[in-house]
Amino acid sequence: MAVSKSRSRSTTFNCRICGRLARDTTGTGQELCSQCDGCTMIKNEISDNDLTSGELADAAARIVKLKAEAIEKGGKFD
Repeated sequence: MAVSKSRSRSTTFNCRICGRLARDTTGTGQELCSQCDGCTMIKNEISDNDLTSGELADAAARIVKLKAEAIEKGGKFD
């Protein structure tokens, strides 16, 4: 049986970025689904560090993958 990563008594919300219904599994209270939370962390990494072109390409690919996962789960991006 799979172990649930959801915190007990946590409420659901619509992700502030993609709008899909999500649950706070990290305890941050930022109202972001896990994919959008990952995207924001990668974007922060890009802005905080002097990345090489290869690292930038890798970061962009990770963002595309996370957005595709969010869309697959019902998220929408403008």
